[in-house]
Amino acid sequence: MRYSWIVGCLVVLAACSASSVGSKSGHNSGSGNGSGAGTGSGTSGNSGGGAGNIGIGSSGASGGSNGTAGAGAGPSSTNPTGQGDQCSAVGMKRACCGKGNQTCQGTGEFPMWGPCIGSNGLTMTKCTVPSGCGVGENAKSCDAGVPDSGPPGDSAVPILPPAPKLCTDPTVSTEPQIIAGYSPTTGQTVGGNGQIKVWVTDECPAFIAPNEVVDATTGMISTPGDRTALATDNYLDEPALYIAPQSADNGGTPHFPQYVKGAYNNMPPAPGGSPNFAGCFLGTVGAKGPAYDPPPAGTAALNQLYNTEFVWDVNKLGLAPGSYIGEFSIHDGDRERAIGCVNIVISGTN
Repeated sequence: MRYSWIVGCLVVLAACSASSVGSKSGHNSGSGNGSGAGTGSGTSGNSGGGAGNIGIGSSGASGGSNGTAGAGAGPSSTNPTGQGDQCSAVGMKRACCGKGNQTCQGTGEFPMWGPCIGSNGLTMTKCTVPSGCGVGENAKSCDAGVPDSGPPGDSAVPILPPAPKLCTDPTVSTEPQIIAGYSPTTGQTVGGNGQIKVWVTDECPAFIAPNEVVDATTGMISTPGDRTALATDNYLDEPALYIAPQSADNGGTPHFPQYVKGAYNNMPPAPGGSPNFAGCFLGTVGAKGPAYDPPPAGTAALNQLYNTEFVWDVNKLGLAPGSYIGEFSIHDGDRERAIGCVNIVISGTN
């Protein structure tokens, strides 16, 4: 009798337990998602749900597992452009931010790298890889924060050639600091009918070609001189602009200025000549064109005895709109020379 009662109770308890399991089950699922950060890969995010615990008389506890790492390009990563870092020689150039270029600038004892200029003429404040700019050899490339239309080397963003060796050759560019400034300045463009200008300051008047005639009112060169004449360093007397990869040291084509304003010497000596006035070669004492134009902001002080402005008409250069490296070669009027190299961006407007 007692045995039958015990068995009956066990049956009832089992039934109650089974009923509880059947009616009180439940589950929660965790969910989440994560976005990548950085170029090429992202940080891991939380995703997707583990099944909840099945319980008796209580709801299941939530569960979840970490999702897999995000893929693809996230927000832009940044690196400094190097602007303001010390450099060794004014006028030298280096690449920056992939397809940008920087010029060593300054007139004091410690020149510094200037702004990083993209090939579209924009100043790059950070080395960025914006969203939409790919990573890899054939990915879409970007410049100055603006995506272009294809892989590097396409026509949308031309790649500048390496800066000529003369830009950083102190054996030729023995006094680069006589070049006080340029127009257009770094980060600016010039139209197809605009002008490129260089300001020079020194204790001697800068050379131009022997017997060259300059209009005293306009500064226009009305009669070119002997533009093949060489100075004592075997480079041209006449100021010249070369477009890289052409250079004064590889037989490149020289482009001569159309205007000379300020002081100049149009009777430079033959190679081997000696200075004839206060250490200078003065062929025509006091030869001057019209007053030079005010230089742009940021130009070094024109505080030497002789100051000169040389002007090139862009439409005489035969260049299409685009980005170029210009190499300027200018003799200082005694025994020194300045080689100045800058980016020149010619716009499609006038």
